[in-house]
Amino acid sequence: MVDAEPTTPALRSTWRLEFARVLAPRVWMRVVRTVGGNHRRRPKSEFASYWPRGAVWLTDAVYTPSILDTPLRPTGPVDPAHPAGALTADWPMLDDGQVQVGVWECTPGRFGGRSSGENESMYMVAGRATIEHGDGVYDISPGTLWTTPREWSSTWTVHQTVRKLYVIDQRPGSTGASAHLPNAHTAALGEPTPRAMPIVCTPHESSMSLWAHDQLDVGVWQCTPGEFTFRRDGYDEVFCVLSGHATLHIDVPNGPGQSFELVPGAVILTPAGSTGRWVVHDTIRKAYTIINR
Repeated sequence: MVDAEPTTPALRSTWRLEFARVLAPRVWMRVVRTVGGNHRRRPKSEFASYWPRGAVWLTDAVYTPSILDTPLRPTGPVDPAHPAGALTADWPMLDDGQVQVGVWECTPGRFGGRSSGENESMYMVAGRATIEHGDGVYDISPGTLWTTPREWSSTWTVHQTVRKLYVIDQRPGSTGASAHLPNAHTAALGEPTPRAMPIVCTPHESSMSLWAHDQLDVGVWQCTPGEFTFRRDGYDEVFCVLSGHATLHIDVPNGPGQSFELVPGAVILTPAGSTGRWVVHDTIRKAYTIINR
């Protein structure tokens, strides 16, 4: 259940404010766990040259107000043997040695490959590509939400430069089938149900799970206006806002907490143990990936 209310208290990591600084026109804030957590923190210098305007880093929690405007770091050709071929760029949000989350871009070209020991979820925000695979062809365009399992072969034809939000999970698991939702913006969701323990109004939420495999759950969630609490018990979540407007308030122990404006194109990664509250101003829809820990 996305943002489900807890039934029992959960152990939470203790956070310590390491430093906070404003780098006009960039905002940079970093908080580290002092109990639990094994996420590898990338050095500040690695991000400084392409940190997006308004981005905030909370160790393994990251926010950017616009996935389309986020500057990426060039990472070279897809195939090093063909340096003039499709070129890639990346903005890493999390890399703990087993799970990687970030924003990836690729220029036009054609290339093939086979995944080995990883599952991947992808939400597309720009460009167009055709993906040929063993069971058919996927047409990929803005709004497409799709997943690929380990040991999955495909051939990409990128017609227009594509950009995506991705989650790669390299933890042990089983083989499975891919999944493809052509347009998350218009996808039919389940019957709306009242949000448990609301603070203001009676928000109703609805969702659909596209893919629940190994330790990933990928889908679409929507909620009507209102205010309610949330907590991440045993899972991280990353999502991209598709429509609507909300403010997400995240608690920071021994501090005032942080607030993030969620509008179309905003992306946020919240780690396991996070608590806070949603204030939904206009009915909001998001494409999400839950990473169970």
